[in-house]
Amino acid sequence: MNKTTHQSFMTFITYVCTSLIVAAIDYFIFWVSKYGIENTTIRVLIARFVSILTQYILINFHVFKNTMPKKKTFPYYALLVVINAVIVSKMILAIQNMGMAEIPSKIISEMILYLPNYWITKT
Repeated sequence: MNKTTHQSFMTFITYVCTSLIVAAIDYFIFWVSKYGIENTTIRVLIARFVSILTQYILINFHVFKNTMPKKKTFPYYALLVVINAVIVSKMILAIQNMGMAEIPSKIISEMILYLPNYWITKT
């Protein structure tokens, strides 16, 4: 395995580990919020808002070691997260309409968008 391939592989593994930490935060907030908020989109956005800072810090500083100015990268990252949250919430509702429970629907929705999110975040 050459150095570039190894580095890319390690970056991806670090991204996966970071994503698991952030997903735990996101899913916990999404699950707890169901007791006070019925709207799925609002719940997804709240969970994303709380987890976005953790994810941004971990990914930007520890995964991709981004050296670009944070004032420039954060708005783009926030926009990606909001767009992703809206898409995920629509996918959750569509999958639920097929008879699946909410949390499994969220897992499937986010798994579908996982690699596209990685590629977008990496660039």
